[in-house]
Amino acid sequence: MNSQASDSNEEDFGVNSEEEEDEDDGGEEEDQGDIAAYYEGVASDVEQQGADSFDPEEYQFTCLTYKESQRVLTEEVNTVAAALKVLPAVAKLILVHFHWQVSQILDRYKSNSSLLLSDALVQPSSTCRSVTAPQSLQCGVCLQVVRRDSLLALPCQHSFCKACWEQHCTVLVKDGMGVGISCMAQDCSLQMPEDFVLP
Repeated sequence: MNSQASDSNEEDFGVNSEEEEDEDDGGEEEDQGDIAAYYEGVASDVEQQGADSFDPEEYQFTCLTYKESQRVLTEEVNTVAAALKVLPAVAKLILVHFHWQVSQILDRYKSNSSLLLSDALVQPSSTCRSVTAPQSLQCGVCLQVVRRDSLLALPCQHSFCKACWEQHCTVLVKDGMGVGISCMAQDCSLQMPEDFVLP
């Protein structure tokens, strides 16, 4: 009994599906007619638009030459460096961190200058564990004892020898890192300015 019911259901399904296919074929012809009708008269609409008409997709812009763009960026760096009383290399890091939004940087600096500098990773935060002075003349990476003038440190005071800093920067630059090279100390994300990387 179940087998007969399933056979009759299959037959019903087969008949219905053929009718649906016939209806779908007819519907496709109507859809194609609708598409063709949609594009009728479009050419005349475009021709009617004058040169002065408003186009929401149009965006006015001017291309800057390399020298012009360099001049604009240098002006921004100098503005931030003067306002925040930092070196231009540090100002560049701050601008990159805040996506070159000068007004936002200046507003945040007025409200809390130390927080801005620590958020931009150019100054250690108050919660950051920094070393007050080098305890020894040993490099923290290669563990070699070096002269005091061969040790370099960022404001976090994590000291490493020049050779290790150079190697660290060389590897990261070769890997494509241009901005955002940070301190070599573990759990220290303080960024090094370009005048530290390229003395």
